[in-house]
Formats: sequence, structure tokens, C-alpha cells
Amino acid sequence: MEITAAKDKSGKAGVEIIPFDYVLFLEWSAGIKRIIVHTVWGRKFYLTGPFKFWSQALVKSHGDTFYEVDRYNLVNAKNVKWIDTGSYKRIGFDDKLYCL
Repeated sequence: MEITAAKDKSGKAGVEIIPFDYVLFLEWSAGIKRIIVHTVWGRKFYLTGPFKFWSQALVKSHGDTFYEVDRYNLVNAKNVKWIDTGSYKRIGFDDKLYCL
């Protein structure tokens, strides 16, 4: 499966089709009022619409892959490398990138 997301915040750079295998997590950013799609390439893409809409749609159709970990982050479980259950409660994808 794939998701189509904008290459920049405004959408002026066009869109790209991203296979789910390359999506690490989706994060709601209140500052830009967009959902940021973090990828294994280190690139960010953008979705519009309410986070709850995307979360419900992806969990409903791909519940074995996507999990809502809090009200701002939706994680692709297939790309999780580590989980910190200590005081920080982080989910990691490599040594540098993680979500809370």
C-alpha cells in the first residue's frame, strides 16, 4: 500500500507516492497545521486534514502496521527498532530519530 503526500508544506512542490514500508511515523504539527510524514529516507512529507481522520483510516485499514501511540503520533510498527519504556516513553527508528 501507499500514501500520497505533499513534498512541501504548501503543496507547491507537488506530491509523491510513498510506499508504507518507507513511512516511519506520522506526526501532527500544530505549528504548521499539517501532518508530517517521516520516512526512512530522512525526508519529510505533508498531509492536510485532521490527524484523527488519518489515524482512524490507517488503523482501520492497516491495523497490523499502524498504531496510534498518542494523540499526535501514528507509528508504523514494522519500522520500530527500539522502545524505551522508562520515564521518556520513546519509540525509536534508528539512533537519531524517534517519536514520543
